[in-house]
Amino acid sequence: IRKVYAILSVQLAITAAIGAYFHKHTSPQWAFKNIGLFHAASMGSLVLLLSVMCCCQNAARKFPTNYIFLLTLTLLESV
Repeated sequence: IRKVYAILSVQLAITAAIGAYFHKHTSPQWAFKNIGLFHAASMGSLVLLLSVMCCCQNAARKFPTNYIFLLTLTLLESV
């Protein structure tokens, strides 16, 4: 259970750091001008989730790759 909470805490910290960066260094006008970045991140997370669930189920259960998938998903979702 500690490992789950540790992973969740790291995910929340990464999400908060990226959110704070976008909040501090960008404006709403920049976000509207670069809406493609947000759409690409959203589609990227969807494609990653679907590909892992459909094609790479065994790889998602092995040690280094499951953390890589989780980190990638966290980064894409936090944008």
